[in-house]
Amino acid sequence: MDGLCAVLAQVPEDPMAPEWIGIQSRGMKQWIATQVTQRFGVCANLSFLYPRQMIELFFTGSGTRQDSLLNEEVLMWSIMETILEHRDTPCFASLENYIAGDLSGRRLFQLSMKIAKIFDNYQVYRPQMLLDWEKTDDNSSFDDPVMAWQSLIWKRVAAAWPHTHVAARMAELIKQAALGRQVADKGPGLPLRISLFGVSAMPPRFLELFGALARTMDIYLFLLTPSDQFFFDIKSLRQMEKMGLAQAGENQTEPNQIKSDQTGLPDPDAGYYEIANPLLAALGRSGREFHGSLEAFDYHEPLGDLFEEPLDRSVNMLAVLQSDVLNLVFRKAGSDNLPLAVDPEDTSICIHACHSPMREAQVLKDLLLEAFEQDPNFHPHEVIVMMPDIEAYAPYLEAVFSCEHSLPFSISDRRKKSESQTLAAFLKILELKDSRLEQTRVLDLLLSPAIAAKFDILPEEFLPIEAKVQESGILWGRDGAHRQELTGAGFDENTWMFGFKRLFMGYGLAEGGEELVAGVLPCDAFEGLEAQILGKIAHFGTTLFECLGDLSASKTIKGWGECFKTLAGSMMERTLPNEADMGFLIQTIDDFIREGKMAGYGRRIDFSVAREIIESKLDKSISQGNFLAGSLTFCNLMPMRSIPFKVVALMGMDEKSFPRKTGAAGFDLIKKYPKTGDKQEREEDQYLFLESLLSARDRLIITYTGMSIKDNSPIPCSGVVEELKDVITQSFEFPPDIVFCFQHPLHPFSPEYFSPGGAFFSFSQDQCKIAMAQAAREKRGNSPEPTPFLPRGFCLDPERELPFEPGVPLGPGSAAPGNTTGSVERSDGQKNAVTLTELVRFFRKPVETFVTRGLNLSFSDIEEPAPDRETFQLSGLSRYGLGSYYMDKTPATDLYPLVRAGGLLPLGQKGRAEWEQVKALADPVLALVNTLDIGEAMPSLGVDTRVGEFQISGRINDFYAGGRVVAGFGKLTPARLLTQWIYHLFFNLQASQGTPCCTRLIGQDPKGKLLAVVYSFGPVTQCQSHIKTLISLYRLGQNQVPAFFCDT
Repeated sequence: MDGLCAVLAQVPEDPMAPEWIGIQSRGMKQWIATQVTQRFGVCANLSFLYPRQMIELFFTGSGTRQDSLLNEEVLMWSIMETILEHRDTPCFASLENYIAGDLSGRRLFQLSMKIAKIFDNYQVYRPQMLLDWEKTDDNSSFDDPVMAWQSLIWKRVAAAWPHTHVAARMAELIKQAALGRQVADKGPGLPLRISLFGVSAMPPRFLELFGALARTMDIYLFLLTPSDQFFFDIKSLRQMEKMGLAQAGENQTEPNQIKSDQTGLPDPDAGYYEIANPLLAALGRSGREFHGSLEAFDYHEPLGDLFEEPLDRSVNMLAVLQSDVLNLVFRKAGSDNLPLAVDPEDTSICIHACHSPMREAQVLKDLLLEAFEQDPNFHPHEVIVMMPDIEAYAPYLEAVFSCEHSLPFSISDRRKKSESQTLAAFLKILELKDSRLEQTRVLDLLLSPAIAAKFDILPEEFLPIEAKVQESGILWGRDGAHRQELTGAGFDENTWMFGFKRLFMGYGLAEGGEELVAGVLPCDAFEGLEAQILGKIAHFGTTLFECLGDLSASKTIKGWGECFKTLAGSMMERTLPNEADMGFLIQTIDDFIREGKMAGYGRRIDFSVAREIIESKLDKSISQGNFLAGSLTFCNLMPMRSIPFKVVALMGMDEKSFPRKTGAAGFDLIKKYPKTGDKQEREEDQYLFLESLLSARDRLIITYTGMSIKDNSPIPCSGVVEELKDVITQSFEFPPDIVFCFQHPLHPFSPEYFSPGGAFFSFSQDQCKIAMAQAAREKRGNSPEPTPFLPRGFCLDPERELPFEPGVPLGPGSAAPGNTTGSVERSDGQKNAVTLTELVRFFRKPVETFVTRGLNLSFSDIEEPAPDRETFQLSGLSRYGLGSYYMDKTPATDLYPLVRAGGLLPLGQKGRAEWEQVKALADPVLALVNTLDIGEAMPSLGVDTRVGEFQISGRINDFYAGGRVVAGFGKLTPARLLTQWIYHLFFNLQASQGTPCCTRLIGQDPKGKLLAVVYSFGPVTQCQSHIKTLISLYRLGQNQVPAFFCDT
């Protein structure tokens, strides 16, 4: 950085000329801008560009990018057109076999996209091959059949873009520069000098081009070089062993050519072989090749030696390893550089194995909290945390670092669609095109602020809308025609149009109507002022279905672009918070149209192809705004993220995640015939790890998932981490009980984190409470009996606990056990007032009543997920509801059309069969009721009586001239018998003179032997005594857990 600032301080001849700085990541742009501002007080007229962007700007000669270059997207459309035009060509036989029968064109698109990506790499890494292909004719033969069809495709594409692709432009630019022509004078937007900062790799053709430009302008390279010595030809021990084996096989007749030991491997002390620093040898191959390629160019170093000795900063494991890399030191026992003793307090390098990404985040947070506690001058912005895939770790990081002991943090490098609700909502709409339009997925769109604002739906209206939609019977499908397309059966029940018709009919007609109107059963879900909500949801639904309908037919690229923009405008509101996201979405769609126009592709494409292109464009877009935002930074492990930080943490460093694995197509000629300077993702990741180690100033923390969360089996760490562990083991001698690798427990509340003097620690008070509770439970009991929820004999009043004998009534004024006052307060504030409903609920669910009323605890109801498909068989509760409905109506009426119109039955003949089964269960009960002489119906009986100090109130129904008759669809279970027995006691207590004090219960036989049975309760002379016993038990149940279960 000092060197760059020294160059920038030199004012060029034209002070207004732009200053170009080449970078490899936008995070580096922010860091350089910050450093320049700190040095000069201002940062202006600096253009941060990628090397390829610089080269393309030189092509135009004006400093502004033009659309006349073949990029990957334009190539894809041109390749699709070429394949379709020449698919009958013999050399295209393999391509034709792959795309044959692909009616949607999706296979052709995906194949063309892969070929376009490979051709784009050819322009950079194999430009001469492309130029040679252009000179061949159609009858040229190739040793590799892949070259035959690839050369033909490229010739057709290049013919449409003569001398405008990158390979041709680079060749022309190098030729002009070699002739000494002033390329920089072509236009006003080009710079007088270029600075390439921190570039760790570059294609050889780019280096050649910059070397040619250096003849007419100054090119500065500021590189992070790991060593100040010549390290370009060093080999790792593994590479030397492979070379030795190969040479030993080739030179068996010349045993003296390579000096070997008894193992047959080359002697490391041989003159040609030299074991230098093992980290640089094993991980620095990419950097070695790049720095070695620079030696082919003429250059000078005007700024002198910029290397710094890490040991001048501090003496710890991290500094020693960095110094050994700088000085090419191989430290091991028995060599000139012996292992060093480690200070027991040295924590500059530590490696932590955890059971999951969540545990990695928790462990890292505790380590950082400890560092902040030990050093008051240490700040969050001096920490960078990098990982191979930020998307996989972002949810865990947000959950851990934003809760207890929260730290200021920012997450960079996330895909725009992951951070933007607007973009995510747009993609969700596209996903609905080929879906069943399930009600949960459709209503989920309303959670997007942009969509809710478009239809003026307020957040508090979402739950009522959800409830009304479910009440109307909507499950899935737009209408019967939509279902016909998907399943071949066009049933209209439970579709969105079915539900909307019911809702509007219910609003327009009188409440409580149960007659079909034009074949529609009204649904009284919306009333009065709620009509506005009904209009909103209907407007949303119809607009959505119209937009989805426009996506059905195939269209041209321009047609799809206009369709997508219409969909975005119709479904999403452009507001101040989402202004940037909406603008980015429209720009992405415009780019989609522009690229197709540039390629001249006029054919129609299927929706699946257009959707995949838009999704891929949004998926490639990375958000960069949160990098170096003044807080703890989480980001991807990318090139040139090796900015100096006090603490560098690497997460997710397990074998499967790093180095990152990228699959290559079998027809990629770069992978089939590799050359020096080719892009090697694995080797670049290894060099990234080495750069990260060198950029840490005080501490390097590495975490990875090292144990299975299922069975605790070991999971290997990344090969680069294993290499680091080997070097540390060779380079240092550790005191007893001192380690640098840690295997953490499965749970964050493990006692190991809170034991004094232990190897682990935690700052979490919540986890400490759990650990303390576990320790107390283990200390309490070695007995096999489980700890009860409440101890035996528990009483809310610990000062008084009286025995209670069941069956012995408590007289007026006597207190219930465990309650010195004997008072029971209702939710409405009335003491000693009990309703019949509350009394019945207590005996049916005594434990629930004790918890909710005695302990005053309330639990929210667990909502079951809304169904997204029609039932294929009635559940027990649904069957009971339909049976009760059938018994309440006039049997002579055919209720099947009403029930079917309500969407309560399975579709088709299955629904009819289920209804007949319900009738078959209900008809015997109705028939048995008709055989009884019950007389005329009588009014309900009001209960308002005092039992001791309790006032009992309520109403009893089901009275007839012949007594009380209760008929129901369900089985006469013990719970139902107990309920009616309680009502029967109060009926006998309140009945007037001459009233038949009997109760008859009619229902299904609980034993299943008969279709219907009748149970009778006769007159009870001692009903008051029984009621007092019930009240005593009720009062007891407010203070103690009664051991009573009515069903058994």
